[in-house]
Amino acid sequence: MLLSSHSVLSVRLTLPPTAGLPQLELLANHIKAVRLRVPGLRNATAFVLVESNLGNEAHHHRNYLRAQRIRNIVIMEEDRGRVGFRTDNRAKHTMAMATNELVRRNQIRFHRDMVVCDQKKTAEDLRNTLTRQLRSFMRIVHPAKNPWQNAKIFYHGKFGPNRDDLVITLMLNVEGHQRIASDLDGKYEQYKVA
Repeated sequence: MLLSSHSVLSVRLTLPPTAGLPQLELLANHIKAVRLRVPGLRNATAFVLVESNLGNEAHHHRNYLRAQRIRNIVIMEEDRGRVGFRTDNRAKHTMAMATNELVRRNQIRFHRDMVVCDQKKTAEDLRNTLTRQLRSFMRIVHPAKNPWQNAKIFYHGKFGPNRDDLVITLMLNVEGHQRIASDLDGKYEQYKVA
């Protein structure tokens, strides 16, 4: 998934490994494919958004992309000094509000040259899946058990067989894009892969 503005490309992969390829290889292939297939993005900087609360995945992503020598890559650092984005309920609230505002203003679109790295899926399949996940994603409030406690608020769309990985992908991309747009003063310079 990508958001593009001023030759900035943000990518987040949520698909499981396909065709026997590990997820990191899929990520590298996806970045290369987007740069080759989408006009104007050949030399775009790719900002990779990895959830930091998934063990050391963000570090693995950074190390793999460095080893592959893919140019113009930035692994975003947005978790109090750690590589990646923390997707706790507080962050999900912020991301959900920002994404909801863009959806409300009809400012989210699918690129006509959408690149899909899962050979079993089409761009239309992913659009339909994201639309379904957006419809089931919600804010859930569990009332406080005592008057001196706060209610617990959760954001998710995991009900029965439903998943919310594409919604989280979209929300992370919106949040990442907003941070990039508001802070292009070199904060991420140190993470570029040479």
